[in-house]
Amino acid sequence: MTTIASRTVTLSVTPMSPATHLDDEAVAYLVDHAMNRLQASMDSLIAQGMLSGSLIYQEHPPAVHLLWTIKVADSPAASPSLSRSLD
Repeated sequence: MTTIASRTVTLSVTPMSPATHLDDEAVAYLVDHAMNRLQASMDSLIAQGMLSGSLIYQEHPPAVHLLWTIKVADSPAASPSLSRSLD
């Protein structure tokens, strides 16, 4: 059994459809909203193996598609070293 010493989780959200009908501030708001939603359920998503997907915001037609990915990097705990002197 491997003991995990640390876990690094990276979440990224990227607009996939041209959101030319929205200004940069509106797109940033949607990305931030998506990040907050995903962070709230990140443990569950990771446990289920759901590491990517998309969200669609339809408040302002045409819809804005956001692609999200979660990257998980586990670092195992250092194993105790054994040394023996042969005299």
